[in-house]
Amino acid sequence: MPGPESSLLKGLYWFPYKEEPMDLFKAPSVLLPSESPDSLWHLFCSAIPGACHHKSTSGLVWEKGDIIAPGGATPSVQRDGGSYYMAYSRKAAVSISSSVDLASWSKGLELLKAEAVPFASYRGGEAVLSYPQLIPWKGHYRLYFGAGDSSLEGLPAYFGAAEASYLEGPYEVIQEPLLSPEPWGDPAVLAAGPVRIIPCQDALAALQAAVCYDEEKDRTYSALFLLFSGDGLSWERGGIALESRESGWSSGLITGADAHWKENERTWYCFYSAVRRYASLPVTRMGLLLGQKAKPLP
Repeated sequence: MPGPESSLLKGLYWFPYKEEPMDLFKAPSVLLPSESPDSLWHLFCSAIPGACHHKSTSGLVWEKGDIIAPGGATPSVQRDGGSYYMAYSRKAAVSISSSVDLASWSKGLELLKAEAVPFASYRGGEAVLSYPQLIPWKGHYRLYFGAGDSSLEGLPAYFGAAEASYLEGPYEVIQEPLLSPEPWGDPAVLAAGPVRIIPCQDALAALQAAVCYDEEKDRTYSALFLLFSGDGLSWERGGIALESRESGWSSGLITGADAHWKENERTWYCFYSAVRRYASLPVTRMGLLLGQKAKPLP
């Protein structure tokens, strides 16, 4: 499996690149210059008209993007061989498009419908699939996805998976969610939230932006948990990279995250999006965390 060793995600110190947000980006999926065909940074995210594609020379300032999947949301992009695959959601279904140059994308192919997922509805609400991610896994393909609308910024209540022998499917859904709300837990988890898989050489890691509740402060917040798994089905928690702030642009809930290892800098780059708490008009913006083994000097 491609990627760094999972040990490089353990025992890290995470700190913000800067306190100000970058731009109006929601649910980022990023490709580093080393992963792209043109040696640029590429960002895929949600926008009002659909899934959007932005480019950058620095990873900090992004040019105005193009809509590449009208009506699509919460995209994720992975490279498999000489092609790139973008999985994205349209409320009740997950689709995929492919590209060899990140410029021209194929027509979307529907991979999974909400009606095939027993937990696609939460507390009798609308059946929803979101935040899909497709990865090669031991000779076949695994499609991860969020399911159900938690009514907390539209974030998924559950996290599930489906498997197929071929990229195009058909996909067989694992009937029970991999992650669910745990209101009795410590901390109390109200919704599984967005989960981003990080393939490693020796295991799978993940970033889970769980929606949590602090009874003492009577506060609903996001905790960006690091998760680890040997089989990609059973997950163990390995620490917290970030908690949503109590004030400022990221004081609401985290609406997506993606992390990549930059070998030449020995640093993890974690792009995340969040909303402002109690804003009259919720606006999602993107920030950047850096993860390193040792704390920087004061």
